[in-house]
Amino acid sequence: MGIIKKQGLQNIVISYLGVIIGVFNILFLQPHILKPEELGLTRILYSTSILFATLFPLGLNGITIKFLPQFRDYKNGHNGFFGLLMGIGLVSYLFFSVIFYFLRDYFLSNYVNSNLFVEYFNFIFIFSFLLGFNSIINVYAFALFKTSIPTFINEVLNRLLNVILISVYFLKLISFD
Repeated sequence: MGIIKKQGLQNIVISYLGVIIGVFNILFLQPHILKPEELGLTRILYSTSILFATLFPLGLNGITIKFLPQFRDYKNGHNGFFGLLMGIGLVSYLFFSVIFYFLRDYFLSNYVNSNLFVEYFNFIFIFSFLLGFNSIINVYAFALFKTSIPTFINEVLNRLLNVILISVYFLKLISFD
């Protein structure tokens, strides 16, 4: 079996497994464990973090696809291309975080009735950092033709960690705070 067929089949299996875990998580686990306001807070924090995480990579995904073939050299670690991506990503994340933090009151002015969102707003910085760098690493792996690893991380591992986190909360080992 060729590499493309093998990775395609792996990605299909991984994606379906991720869908099953996601359905269980979204339809059964979260609504029965989290209060409606907690569930809403997790959704709005995640959605806002995704928006911010799409801004700060500054087109690094397209740059990776276009220029990695010129830097590709397995013996030399692709000539430091990954380190360059991470460095640019970190600098742009810090730049956008400072701007976003100083514009915080402007963004929160639309959510004066949502005390939980205002209280937990700073988590957006952590979540967007993780989501943005996950995006950069995924594109890097795809550009190296390693598609099964990022698919597994996005479709299965993230959802399993979410199920574990909610289960630990249900067992009262951690509080929502």
